[in-house]
Amino acid sequence: MSPKETTMHLATETGVPIKVIKSSRRTRSSQGRWVNDHIEVRVPAYMSHEAIVTVAHSLANKVLQKRDVKYGPQGHEDLADRADRLSRAYFNHQARPKTVRWVTNQGRRWGSANYSKQTINLSHRLWGMPDWVIDAVLVHELAHLIAPDGHGPAFKARIARYPRTSEADIFLLGFSHGRAFAEREAQLGGNHRPGDPNANDFPGNDLGQMAGLFDDDERDDGLDIEDVEATQGSFDDDFGRLRML
Repeated sequence: MSPKETTMHLATETGVPIKVIKSSRRTRSSQGRWVNDHIEVRVPAYMSHEAIVTVAHSLANKVLQKRDVKYGPQGHEDLADRADRLSRAYFNHQARPKTVRWVTNQGRRWGSANYSKQTINLSHRLWGMPDWVIDAVLVHELAHLIAPDGHGPAFKARIARYPRTSEADIFLLGFSHGRAFAEREAQLGGNHRPGDPNANDFPGNDLGQMAGLFDDDERDDGLDIEDVEATQGSFDDDFGRLRML
């Protein structure tokens, strides 16, 4: 990042991250856009904190509205069709979710499934990723809807029917690891030297500390006790148990 730029971090009401870049080279206009898994807003550096917050949230809302055109109701319908196709292809249509939708409140996992309600949620962080990766996440969640057997041998056998499951595991692990590294680099500002014992001390360097691959915990979803118990372990993936081939 340029020495003439500084950053601050906000979030929308639904928890979508907003990265605000204050630039001394920007004199009048402000700009908002979607970048990877967050909203990037660029504003003139001279603006007051209150004005920046107001402009950032306004631009973020506009960005999300534009994305809703692509990933809103029609996007949910596309996901439902995709899930139906995958269920027919790999599970003999045993999994028939009542709803399959994009959500923006899953910052710690890629997807979640609720066996008792027969529903699937996919994180907005998957937007823009390869189709085969999104399919792998959908297959994983569809497998949870067939039986509430957690992540045991039968479950692993089910998801193994999808030929690119292991590739998707590694892809998403690498994505999360790279993001954590980039965030740590940004925090250090590049002011560390080779051999610095703290150089590798960033969130995600320890795989056991990284966010879950698919449905690592139920806290983000607001599930009640009955729903959590009904899943019987369907929400306990984490990178500490990630299958690496």
